[in-house]
Amino acid sequence: TGDDGGRERARRLIADYLAARKPVAALGGGVAVLAAAGVLDGKQAACPPRLRRALPARVEAVDDPTLWDGVLLTAAGPEASQLAGLLLARLR
Repeated sequence: TGDDGGRERARRLIADYLAARKPVAALGGGVAVLAAAGVLDGKQAACPPRLRRALPARVEAVDDPTLWDGVLLTAAGPEASQLAGLLLARLR
């Protein structure tokens, strides 16, 4: 389906960014996109409490509002968006 094609494009884009060591950020529900792409396997991630049960067991949810892991930035949701933006701005 077209939806599967969109997921595959997202996976490729994420993989390309990570391979190039470019930062990838996800806030709130976007953390589930990274988890579905497999890039959070064996990692910790900040995510909203409502999504924690939906994350695969191979992803450890943390209570922090934001979390850096290499070039991955995860944030718990809209309430952490300002902090996430400030962290990303520091990269420049």
